[in-house]
Amino acid sequence: MPTDGLPAPVRRWLARAVPAGASTSSTAVVAMSGRIRVGAWRPFEARQVIAAGTGYVWAAVARFGRLPVLGYDRYSDGTGEMRWRLAGVVPVVTARGSDVGRSAAGRLAGEIVLNPGAALSPSVRWEPVDDAHALAQVTVDGVEHVVTIEVDAVGTVRSARVPRWGDPDGTGFAVHDFVARCTGDRMLGGYRVPARVVAGWDLDAPGAEPFIELEVDAATFR
Repeated sequence: MPTDGLPAPVRRWLARAVPAGASTSSTAVVAMSGRIRVGAWRPFEARQVIAAGTGYVWAAVARFGRLPVLGYDRYSDGTGEMRWRLAGVVPVVTARGSDVGRSAAGRLAGEIVLNPGAALSPSVRWEPVDDAHALAQVTVDGVEHVVTIEVDAVGTVRSARVPRWGDPDGTGFAVHDFVARCTGDRMLGGYRVPARVVAGWDLDAPGAEPFIELEVDAATFR
């Protein structure tokens, strides 16, 4: 993968994450598990398909006591949707529309760190910041989303940050700082991806808490 001309943090990341001679990958399939805060913390398992610059489907099952909540979040064809049901029958969350789609597009942009082979896709343009940070201008359906990645001295991604449309506090949709903090990495499917991710809205604000903590368990790329 040619990296000449890229910002130094991106070169370090790709040198560590992408095997020598590998071609760019457009799609990642990632299995993960952990806990998600829905009222209280709930254990979950999920599988996500990420098509760079195009869309994703995050299908999961979480536990509310003995009962499972099954469903998915998705972005495709310029639209977003959330659909979750208790025991697969009783609707818990059903949402779509322009606000949901705009938020989901921002999420897709930020998840570039889970698909390092797509870092040089035509939908991504890189700009330098300093020796630890770089900006990815990620185009999703004609709209640019700015993702700031932080990379340590050995090439491990430490965080990804994106100004993202959302309504995390229930007061109405607006742009909020969405942050994913990464710890370690592991070789899965021939690429190195973050081992553990803690993510949430406006995490630098006083009293802010993450809403999801996950381990990346498996991944394949194509």
